[in-house]
Amino acid sequence: MRLVALLTVLVAGAVSLAFSPALAQTQAKPASASPAQAPEAVVRALYQHYLDTKTDSIVAFDYTDPEVAKAYFDPSLIKLIVADAKRDTTRLDFDPFVDAQEFEIRSVSYETKMSSQREAMVTASFDNFDQATVVTYKLGRTSSGWRITDVLWAGGRGTLRKLLSSPTS
Repeated sequence: MRLVALLTVLVAGAVSLAFSPALAQTQAKPASASPAQAPEAVVRALYQHYLDTKTDSIVAFDYTDPEVAKAYFDPSLIKLIVADAKRDTTRLDFDPFVDAQEFEIRSVSYETKMSSQREAMVTASFDNFDQATVVTYKLGRTSSGWRITDVLWAGGRGTLRKLLSSPTS
């Protein structure tokens, strides 16, 4: 009988602890403290499409679709991407996230550097067909969370924003 009483007290204590307002407050962190809201999370989500795509198949998402783009890019970059996709001859003739026309990526490593509470740089490093590739993302905190504001390619080749906003030739 004492064992049953002891177990009842322990279970009741565990249940009250699990539903304790104090515990709930420590678990309910602000959005900025959540790993899912970190700047790197946006870039990780973007690359997950590439990691989930089988060789010789099409990337599972269309980043030129305005509704899809909202999850990754700030509004001004969305406008540039969507406008370019509507052109007869697009300025963007390669995949900006793999810095190539084709890809075979098995893993990606990330490095995040916070510039301020509202700006960050996330570098994605990976091998694409055994060629070392580095793509850097500028991110800004928007009312919708962290969003990509620009994409920079290695070797000083410019940025996505500059490419898409350059005057028509």
